Amino acid sequence: MLKDKTYLYEQIVQKIISYIAKKRIRVGERLPSERKLAEIFSCNYMTIRKAIALMIDRQIVERRPGSGTYLRMPVKGLSLNRNSKISFQLSRLLAVIVQPDMGHYTNCLMNHLISASEKLETGLVIHPVADFNESSLELPGRLQDQGCKAIIIPRLSPTSTNDRLNSFLELCNIPTVTTFRNPGWEHLVHEKPRDVGISAKREIHFACKYFSELNYNQIAYIAPEVSEKDTAFLKISEYQKFMTENGLEPFLLNLSSNFAEINTAMARIAPHAGKMALICVDDDYALRLMTSLYKRGFSIPEDFAVIGCNNLEIGAYSEPPLSTIEFPYDYLAETLIIEALSRSGETMQVPPKLPHTRPIIRQSCNGKNIKKNNINEFINRLIKENDHEIK
Repeated sequence: MLKDKTYLYEQIVQKIISYIAKKRIRVGERLPSERKLAEIFSCNYMTIRKAIALMIDRQIVERRPGSGTYLRMPVKGLSLNRNSKISFQLSRLLAVIVQPDMGHYTNCLMNHLISASEKLETGLVIHPVADFNESSLELPGRLQDQGCKAIIIPRLSPTSTNDRLNSFLELCNIPTVTTFRNPGWEHLVHEKPRDVGISAKREIHFACKYFSELNYNQIAYIAPEVSEKDTAFLKISEYQKFMTENGLEPFLLNLSSNFAEINTAMARIAPHAGKMALICVDDDYALRLMTSLYKRGFSIPEDFAVIGCNNLEIGAYSEPPLSTIEFPYDYLAETLIIEALSRSGETMQVPPKLPHTRPIIRQSCNGKNIKKNNINEFINRLIKENDHEIK
């Protein structure tokens, strides 16, 4: 039965929602303190505290001890019903499950997912999950009760096990979209089977082709060990395929995220100084590898040419500036949301077209030294050939 009256703190909830929208506070940003909000709305501090508690309960905001209160979901379309339930007036509400400590890639992708949700007028509920253990098994039901039409899992932690993930997926009564190929659940991948991994393959194919045409006969690939369900595994497969087809010997170096094996790696590549190119799984690996090489007296690109991936901002300020390949975050974010909406029964929208490979050539890869004034023409030709060869 609906209540006959609305309490003051419930009215304040709606005012806070309107304030968030007016001030354009984005998901992940901090709200003013509770005392500041009490001043803004000319009410008692405890009334604000009750309002915030209700918003935390509805997962609109989250409280971070010692830091403040942060917005957890977009507020467009939110309203307070008379029965004190927060609900979305929009039907386009999706859940995004994020595992912690996933690094630069996940942070960038989340920012692009938020931007894409605003562009596509879709609400996002961002929910952190440390692991798909028993405590997380009730989450799919909660998300469905909250009004979420689909679940997006943009990245899988290397520590997640198949059994736990399978148990979680079996409880998802709403459509689920992933970027990884979990055995038995390949149909959840956001791409059509014929398109799976094209972006990843183009990235590594371009880097290999680039160094090959700069006359490097020794091209190493530095990456962590990954399972076959990870998209990164497709990069390793494409690297090995390119090297074999072009009569080159694959040189794969597996380094963990803490670089514990760096001494062994240095011993392997040191004899090839002056004639080896290094392709790194991402810019973080590339920058750390460059530091290790410098400590051992090597020069870049004279001794080793280096190229990374994902365009980490700090790479532009390394010495020398790091060459990299941009990751199509905007493309992936829009594709994930459109696919999730499509599977939930929303009106079909045309997904974006996969963009061309986008290299950023700086100093670390030696291309400008070798090609000099012809570097731009050289790069443009490689991009066209690369996208034609991998499609």
